[in-house]
Amino acid sequence: MSRREKLLHELPFGADYAKSARARCKYCEMTIPKGELRLSVRYPSHKFMKMQDNWLHERCFWKSVRKDELSEATIY
Repeated sequence: MSRREKLLHELPFGADYAKSARARCKYCEMTIPKGELRLSVRYPSHKFMKMQDNWLHERCFWKSVRKDELSEATIY
């Protein structure tokens, strides 16, 4: 299995607390305050051989993903 194929098998969603207030939500474009829960949708990066986190506010995340794509097993 190639490295690119391995990337596609990584978990498609992530969760973390914002480490700073620099990240912008990919849904509403507003900054995510430091310490706030943020959720990500992961895509293969075009620049690096790894998955890229596209961070969203928790409230925006639920507006942007299909509910049938989610389960506890798909969030890292």
